[in-house]
Amino acid sequence: MTTSPTYTTAAPPDPAGNALGTYRALRLGMPLLVGLLGLAVVADAGRSDWCFQTSISAYRFSAISSVFVGVVVALGACLIVYRGNTDTEDVLLDVAGFLALVVAVVPTGRPGPGCAAVVDDTASASGVRTSVAALLVTAVVAVIVAWLLRRRSGIDRRSRTGIAARILGAAIVGVVVVTFAFPDFFLRYAHGYSAVTLFVLIGLVVACNAYLAARQHSSWKSPYAVVYTTISAAMILTAAVVVVVHLWTRWPYAIFVVEAALLAEFAAFWLVQTKELWNVDDRRCLISSQVPLTPL
Repeated sequence: MTTSPTYTTAAPPDPAGNALGTYRALRLGMPLLVGLLGLAVVADAGRSDWCFQTSISAYRFSAISSVFVGVVVALGACLIVYRGNTDTEDVLLDVAGFLALVVAVVPTGRPGPGCAAVVDDTASASGVRTSVAALLVTAVVAVIVAWLLRRRSGIDRRSRTGIAARILGAAIVGVVVVTFAFPDFFLRYAHGYSAVTLFVLIGLVVACNAYLAARQHSSWKSPYAVVYTTISAAMILTAAVVVVVHLWTRWPYAIFVVEAALLAEFAAFWLVQTKELWNVDDRRCLISSQVPLTPL
């Protein structure tokens, strides 16, 4: 009786590793998505005699509506999937990702008739409410699943600041739920306030990285600590400027400029993060176990 020879097929080597490769793709993918949106905005302006909408959000009503919605949804998914370096950072990223999905689903107010490229939005008020309802139900299911998985693993990595972040996140989601009960108010304000809060949360994430970089190098003057601190301060201040500009500035393109600045700061953070953490999937790999990371 002849037996067939057995062949062993070795898997091709993966120098980066699956986890590390995934982290690299997520970090680099987010600034690339921002770049995609920027290129689409420029292309749309170029085909309409260089007429720009008065805000980035107004491109929901333009010929590049699908790009705008797709990019924001993808960014929200990336933020939720990305595992933060600490408990606090992870919670802030999850809440920011949720808000990004709200921004994508709920349109801003219709822009004026300045650009000929403006098109009718196909999303009706009832359609928006249906989408938001589905998003809220999914968010509840995700929280329950995360709680069950953590309980099953027996590992509780929650920190004091992480618990505070959870309370903040619950309050933010609670505001979304409560205002959802008032359709007119929700449709008018949900997009803008969700966008501002989203960037404030990302600013706090950058601040967490500034703290960890300072702990890693035992100095707030270390290059990465300085860069992260600068980006964090710029992002939070710029988010505040959005509110001021919306209330008091009459220049029609003020919101556009401020939103573009926020997206640039967002992309800058992830580019710096990509470079700094290229060879690790978790910043804690670079920090000595002797260095406490409390309270994050």
